[in-house]
Amino acid sequence: MKRLFIAAIWLTMICATSAFSKYIAVLETINPNEVELSTNEKLFITDQLRAEAVTALAKYDFTIMTRENINVMLPPGKMIEDCEGECLVETGRNISADYIVQGRIGKFADELTLTVEMYETNSGKLIGSVIASNELVQGLLMELKGKSQDLFKTIILEEEKDHSPAVAAQYLDNGKNNGSVPTNIKQNKHFVPRWIPWLSLAAGSVLWIMGYNCNEDLKNARSSYDRMDDSFSKGDFDDKWEDIQYFEESRNAWYAIGSILISGSIALFIFD
Repeated sequence: MKRLFIAAIWLTMICATSAFSKYIAVLETINPNEVELSTNEKLFITDQLRAEAVTALAKYDFTIMTRENINVMLPPGKMIEDCEGECLVETGRNISADYIVQGRIGKFADELTLTVEMYETNSGKLIGSVIASNELVQGLLMELKGKSQDLFKTIILEEEKDHSPAVAAQYLDNGKNNGSVPTNIKQNKHFVPRWIPWLSLAAGSVLWIMGYNCNEDLKNARSSYDRMDDSFSKGDFDDKWEDIQYFEESRNAWYAIGSILISGSIALFIFD
């Protein structure tokens, strides 16, 4: 029973987290052979992109994956530096990222160029890109700092359009004084934060599963009790009967609490 309880808590946490968490992966910056750029310079550009993502989305329910997170989740034999083009979206799916970003260094005339693209991995569509150009890498970084935050903020609009109006409403509240968000985003506030009914639904579902398991244990205990004969002592009968009562009470408790949580979450989804 203890193991089941621990597993239920863990499952509840996973369900609740997955209901409102989004993951963003920034892959390593790449460059063609004709553009001379050191590995450290490319890593620094990638780190700068990742830092801009953290700054732009710090107030919202997004997780920026670290380099270590990404490397651990890549398929065996695949390097993070190998990802580009059509492979980019597929890589995002492999590492369970909702959005994936990558910068590409190029050259036009006498200037270096930096193109940063962001894809939504579920649909595979390009949802935003920025381009910077300068003669020096330092100049590229300065331009990148000015443009990349706007790129990452397009995720808020994407979430508002497809999934989470409340997130975009929060973004509107935070950004309306600096003009960073278009004023035509519909504000959609809830009296109770959306994560509460999701958590309640997940917890209630887990408790119902626990109630079902207790009901199965109750059936087994009752069957075992009915098979007992005169060879068993009164203490054996009492112990088995206590087991039956324990499983029955536990089943009723899990079902009751689970039903309350599920009913409450459904009511919030409908009326709030």
